[in-house]
Amino acid sequence: MARHPQGGYDYSTLEVHDQGLPEPVNVNANCYPETTHGGTYKVVNADDSYTTQAVPVVTEPRICGLRKKTFWIVLGAGVLIIVAVVVGVVAGVLAPKSGSDGSDESEDSTEATTSNTTLYNNTRLASANFTDEQGNSNYLVVYQLASRAVYLSAWNSSHREWIVSPIIDGTTDVSLDDVQAGTGLGLDVYWHGGSARDVHLYWQAPNGALRTVLYRGNLTTDRPVEPARWEDPYSIQNRYTAAAGSALASYGLQCYYCTPWTYFFWQGSEGAIHGAWRTIESSDGWGDITFTQNVNRPVANSSLAVTNVPSINGTATIDIFYQSQSGVLTHIIFDGDEGYSAVSLPRGNLGTQASIVAFATGYNDTDTPFPLGFQVLTVGRDSDTGVHLTYYKDGSWTAGDDVAALSDCVARATLAANSDRRIYCVVDGDGGVPEIVEWSWAADPIGNLAEFVNYDRVGVVGTL
Repeated sequence: MARHPQGGYDYSTLEVHDQGLPEPVNVNANCYPETTHGGTYKVVNADDSYTTQAVPVVTEPRICGLRKKTFWIVLGAGVLIIVAVVVGVVAGVLAPKSGSDGSDESEDSTEATTSNTTLYNNTRLASANFTDEQGNSNYLVVYQLASRAVYLSAWNSSHREWIVSPIIDGTTDVSLDDVQAGTGLGLDVYWHGGSARDVHLYWQAPNGALRTVLYRGNLTTDRPVEPARWEDPYSIQNRYTAAAGSALASYGLQCYYCTPWTYFFWQGSEGAIHGAWRTIESSDGWGDITFTQNVNRPVANSSLAVTNVPSINGTATIDIFYQSQSGVLTHIIFDGDEGYSAVSLPRGNLGTQASIVAFATGYNDTDTPFPLGFQVLTVGRDSDTGVHLTYYKDGSWTAGDDVAALSDCVARATLAANSDRRIYCVVDGDGGVPEIVEWSWAADPIGNLAEFVNYDRVGVVGTL
């Protein structure tokens, strides 16, 4: 297969700079209107407006030095004032309670809104990475919210802050009704050269159709990106459909020596794993394949892990890992065109729909200081036996030890990985609210085997 270093994409890579988004303004509590306190009432003589004419002096009995009539008027006015004050005080005392009730209603409303802006309890994850023209490491993680919206969290090693951006939030031509709750997610970065790249997101619609959006040009990771910048130039929903609940995975050209084009993979309704890719080598711009020849049948809704291996003198490959119906971890080696082979790995009894992630190290070449290696992590969704490591080194596969450092990932068994050896998984945060945590592999691929299970906890991924 001929290598196309720049991928042969048929669209412009001109970048449109994002406009600055409006910033929220903090409310200053000192600027609220003040409430006038009591003690400033003035008693008005009810007869003041009737004193324009002389009134004959009449001698009559007095009470406390006042005429009887005046006394009773003053007393009545005083009683009214006292009653008014008491009513005011009672109202003032009750007002906070009434306000609290309103706040509770508001909180209930906010709580409902907040629940829509928290992670979907059964969200799946996808991750990709790239190195920008300044040499900074950039990590991308996509996930789903309770509202079915799909969001992106991006990290730049120079900016050192998670930047959160909506990709699908119902404000563009893509409706939230076009997103299946709990959809599989595929994410990849397509490399055009040292300073040009695109990002692709894949998901499944409720009717089973596959969908994608593309961010043309260089995605910024130091400020939020508007959803309108993501577009759908392919309309793959008219071409490809997956089984309900299918996992998704994708790959984009990452380097000069990597497999060209951009690919995505899914499981069909008949159970087989399918792949499709953009290419200029076909009349309709698409190539596709179904992996059935000498391939063990996948379990329904098998997890899919996709990584790639570059090659300078050999064949660059796309590597797919899945779970067979017999519960065995299986590896498909795909040349990106028509050639592929499959092999069962020494990792069985994965349990029902285990979560699988993988990353590769080195090159598919001989006489290289960077020999080929794989790290594959699996965790069962119906067991608490831990995260299992299966690795490839020195030409053979080995079922390694459990990865104790990732024990927090066992409960929810939802993982993602990228080629920079970062692992992401959903864990239970405070109050059982799901959150995403990042780990970094802390081993040398040609070093001590005992260290292959070492991972450093980096921290919580910033989300909404």
